[in-house]
Amino acid sequence: MVYTPARLARLTVERTIERCGFELHSPSLRVIDPAVGAGAFLAAMLAIAPDGKGTIVGIDRDASAIASTEALLRPALGSWRGQFHLGDALATSPQPHKGATLVIGNPPWAARAAERSKISDALLEDFKRTETGALNERRIGVLSDIYIRFLRWSAEAIRLSSEGGAFGLLTNRSFLDGPVHRGVRAALRRWFDRIEVIDFGGAALRARSSEKGAVRDENIFGVRTGVALTMAVREPGAEPRAGHVRVLSLKGTKESKLRALEMREEHPGPTHPELWIPREDNADWPIPYRSLAEVFPFHREGLQSNRDRALTGESKAELLERMRAFANGIEDAKYDEALLSLRTAKSHYDPEHARRIVREALAEAPAGEGWILPIAYRPFDHRFIVTLSKVCHRPRAALQRAVSKSPWSLLSTRKDPGAEQWRHFGAAFSIADSSFLSTRSSSRTRVFPAADADGNPNLSEEAHAVFGSAEEALSLSLALLASTKYQRRFSALLRRDYPRIPMKQNGALSALGAELAMLFRDAPGEANVFIGDRQRPAPNELPTLLKRIDEAVDVAIFET
Repeated sequence: MVYTPARLARLTVERTIERCGFELHSPSLRVIDPAVGAGAFLAAMLAIAPDGKGTIVGIDRDASAIASTEALLRPALGSWRGQFHLGDALATSPQPHKGATLVIGNPPWAARAAERSKISDALLEDFKRTETGALNERRIGVLSDIYIRFLRWSAEAIRLSSEGGAFGLLTNRSFLDGPVHRGVRAALRRWFDRIEVIDFGGAALRARSSEKGAVRDENIFGVRTGVALTMAVREPGAEPRAGHVRVLSLKGTKESKLRALEMREEHPGPTHPELWIPREDNADWPIPYRSLAEVFPFHREGLQSNRDRALTGESKAELLERMRAFANGIEDAKYDEALLSLRTAKSHYDPEHARRIVREALAEAPAGEGWILPIAYRPFDHRFIVTLSKVCHRPRAALQRAVSKSPWSLLSTRKDPGAEQWRHFGAAFSIADSSFLSTRSSSRTRVFPAADADGNPNLSEEAHAVFGSAEEALSLSLALLASTKYQRRFSALLRRDYPRIPMKQNGALSALGAELAMLFRDAPGEANVFIGDRQRPAPNELPTLLKRIDEAVDVAIFET
């Protein structure tokens, strides 16, 4: 459990109060921390408004937290009324309130709610749709994350208050740009008049910029997940309409971020406000452009091992030797560092079970046939990987079958919320790693093979009528995605969702795309080219080919 430092709690409460403009001395003001923990936020409120006359409410399921918080705050209440409740806020319905409500705090961020309640589940239904209807998403499990449930609970507490209200919550930042979270963003815009987000960044997988000599983007809590402070204000009266959204970003050291918050420094971007606009509003895409997900119906996120040091190698022979050492329990310093992750138990991983699986695989296929496969690990970085289920975290069996039946696959991402230019293109002649283009969890590499898992052409009916073959469509798509003209023309839209391509043939571009795909089989040369989220060593021919692609992309292709 990570409690909020007093300084950060005070700055959060101060900023939220500034944005909401409440009368802090009103007897009808209700201030709630629904997961009060050590009481830092309510203590900050009492310090900022010591002569307030409203009600302070602290809720927590931890009896020791409630007892220590009450002991801390009771002597400082003054004219405030104090209510301290032992229990789970998510298991109760927010109550109507005659007055304004301010919700503050840093609720738990756990990946899934351990104890779900019917009340919380019912409230979440509003986050599973946008203005235009239900979310068309397969993986909506992230909407059960506890911090999302607390966002929804807080919004409801304010909606049930006669004088409106606001919340200021420190949470996981993933809901700011996740496609599955667009229902969350849509609901908050619908319910609140003004929204301000301070994106503290600091996610472990995106902490270091690709710019040479850049300062590491530190996390303000020292956790792996990026952090955001979201403040939403609802004025008294009728339902708001399309609330105004302002997004600020702080990068650098932890101290520099806190100091900037203290000094009220303004840092617009790079988390883009347009991500809060419904994704279905794609008026800027020419017609008829189609999403890669529509053109190539079979697509999957790339393979994810979670144990790259142990499960990947430069050669099959190297991996076989390492797997034999693991299966037979050989203790040798030669293998210790590489095998550490395989030997370490996790909540979802049992080393002894994994050892049995590897032992069985070695007995059935001692040369690694069918379970040690080539992988496109990074651009122009070709390796081998162990793909055994329960050993490899997400081996993507259906994708393996599709790739085995395809000449090659297009690689891209669903979105990229980063500040740098979008450059997510690639090709693979084997299964690809989920971090091929970016190690950011928000920009996992998606694989679009030429065939589906059953060997059928992976092409929609409309695309088949236009292009005739999946390879032709893949080649055109790759060339377009590699073009800086395309990347700049659609930069805002590429941050929201899958790239889109025009539904018309272009023989010259398709030929260049096929040529580009072949280069992705090669080893790096002396060239350096930006692909994905960083500069990569690349074949010497690549810069010239990319220039030829840009020359072939004329304005006409954007005016379909």
